[in-house]
Amino acid sequence: MRTNKEYLQAVAQAKEDLTDLNERGADAVGGNVLEFMESILTPDELEE
Repeated sequence: MRTNKEYLQAVAQAKEDLTDLNERGADAVGGNVLEFMESILTPDELEE
């Protein structure tokens, strides 16, 4: 962080993110990354 203002903004954003996570639970984090990867990769790419 270059300035105290940037630090304070980062702390405020982290608090907002934590509040969102606590309110939405698992939905805030997202889905299963493996299912997502399988949906966008070809069978050959998955094999690699």
